[in-house]
Amino acid sequence: MSNRKTSSAYVAALSLAWAAAACGGRDSLFLAAAESSSAGASALGGSVAEAGGASRAGASNGGGTSRGGASGAAASNGGASGAGSSNGGAGGALSGASGEGGALQRGGAGGAGGSTCPSATAECQPVVLADHQNAPCGIVVDASNVYWTSGDGTVQTVPIAGGQATTLAAGQVNPCGVAVDATRVYWVNLTLFGQVMSVPLSGGPPTVLADNQSYPYNIVTRDGALYWTNNGNAIRGAVLTLPINGGTPVVLADNQLHPGGIAIAGDTLYWTSFGGGTIRSLPLAGGVVSTIATGQGNPVSLSVVGSSVYWTSDGTGKVAKAPVGGGQAVVLASGADPSGLVADERNVYWSDSYGTVERVPVSGGVSTVLASDQISPWAMAIDAHHVYWINDADNGVGAVMKIAK
Repeated sequence: MSNRKTSSAYVAALSLAWAAAACGGRDSLFLAAAESSSAGASALGGSVAEAGGASRAGASNGGGTSRGGASGAAASNGGASGAGSSNGGAGGALSGASGEGGALQRGGAGGAGGSTCPSATAECQPVVLADHQNAPCGIVVDASNVYWTSGDGTVQTVPIAGGQATTLAAGQVNPCGVAVDATRVYWVNLTLFGQVMSVPLSGGPPTVLADNQSYPYNIVTRDGALYWTNNGNAIRGAVLTLPINGGTPVVLADNQLHPGGIAIAGDTLYWTSFGGGTIRSLPLAGGVVSTIATGQGNPVSLSVVGSSVYWTSDGTGKVAKAPVGGGQAVVLASGADPSGLVADERNVYWSDSYGTVERVPVSGGVSTVLASDQISPWAMAIDAHHVYWINDADNGVGAVMKIAK
C-alpha cells in the first residue's frame, strides 16, 4: 500500500516539489509536499482539507491506486443493487446506484460499504448521489442541493434527495474548495496562479473574482464576503478576503505555513496550518492572529461548534479538539489517515482516506464506523440529517456520497 506519507520517493528540495505539483495536479502537489517535508524541508500544500486522492493529471498515488491505497471494486452492502432505490425514502441515487443495497458502483468503484448503524434500514446505508466522478475535491451543501468540484474541471450539483447531476461550470483548472450562498456557488482553482471563481446557482458563464492567487485551496463565505486560504509557494501562504462581487483581495494573515482548512464561527475565522502544525484564528474584521493549538503534526480539516475547534491531522493520525480561545488539545479518536471533518452539537464526523467514515461524541468516547469500503473518502459536508463526502478517486470511480447521521 502506498500513500503520500509512506512513499519512499522523497523529494529533496522544495523547488522540486512545486515543479512536480505544477506538472501533476493537486495530488502531485500534496504528495511532493509531504515528501519534501520528510526530506527535511517544511511540508508543502499538504493542508488538504478537501483534497487528496488520485492525481488530476490522470495518475493516482502509488502508481495506479487511489490515495491511501484503498482498494477499488468494493462490494455493495449485502450485494444488493436495487437500482434507484432511495435512502430511507430520501430519493434514488444516480446511475442505478443502490440506496438500500449499499450504493453499487460501476467500474469497480467501492462507493459504499458496511455501516454500523443500529438498524439495518435503508436510512443507515451509504447512498451514492453521483458516481463516475474524476477526482472530486471540495463539497458543500445547502438546504436543497449538494455542490462539488471535480478533477475534470467541472463544478456540479445534485439534489440532496438524489436525482440528475447538473454541471454548473466547466473548463476550470484544478477546481477545489467550494462554498455556496443564496444566489451563487464559489470555488478556487488550485494552481500556482489560481483564481477565485463564482457562478449562479442555475449555471452560466463563470466569473473571475480574483486572479493570480498562489495555490488557493479552500474557501468559505459569510455576510457578502469570501475568505480563502492560499496554500502558497515556497514556504509562505496566506489567508485572504474579498467581497462576493469581486474587488481587490485583502490579506488578513500572511507568512502562514501552508494554510488549508478554513471555517467561520461567530465573528472569527479559523484555519489549519499544515506546514506549521498549528490551528489559528483571527477576527473577521482583521487583527491579531491567535494560535489555538501547536504541535499537531499536519492538521488538515477543521470545524468549529460552540466553544470548541475540532480538527484532523494526518501527521499524527488523530482527531482532536481544543477550546476556541486556546488551551490543551484533547484527542478524541485515532485513525490511519484522518482527513475530512465536520461536526455538530453531538458528534464529530471524519473520513479516513483508507476507506471509512466515522463519528465520535464531541465529549469523546467510542468511535462508530458509519461507512466502510470507501475509496479515498475525503472532503465532507453536513446538514441536519445527513453527512456527505466525496470519494476522491479518478478514472471515473470517484463518487459523491451521503449517509444518515
